[in-house]
Amino acid sequence: MQIQVVQQNCELLVKQIDIGKEEATKLYESEFWKGWSARDIADFQLYNKRLIVPWEVFHVAVEEVLGRDVYSHEFKYDSLRKEIDGEIPKKTLADVIDTFPKDKPITMAVV
Repeated sequence: MQIQVVQQNCELLVKQIDIGKEEATKLYESEFWKGWSARDIADFQLYNKRLIVPWEVFHVAVEEVLGRDVYSHEFKYDSLRKEIDGEIPKKTLADVIDTFPKDKPITMAVV
């Protein structure tokens, strides 16, 4: 897998690659991820711009790797990759709630 690394604003960023729609479709149809570990699935998908692994499989894999619930909105941030790679501490529920816009009401159900 080719990963581009660039320096920007004194911070090292890893850019996601885009293998193209046709190649992504072929990979998806091959179900290549079956038999892979949760870590392998999470790593593969986090470095690809296109969703290649089914969302449900990817989401569960990331939760398994992190050992916590991961909410949909977290997938748009690079911090999720950094958390998996151990570059930043694992988030708590309070950390996740802090990422919500302060001007938006939040409704949560605790079960």
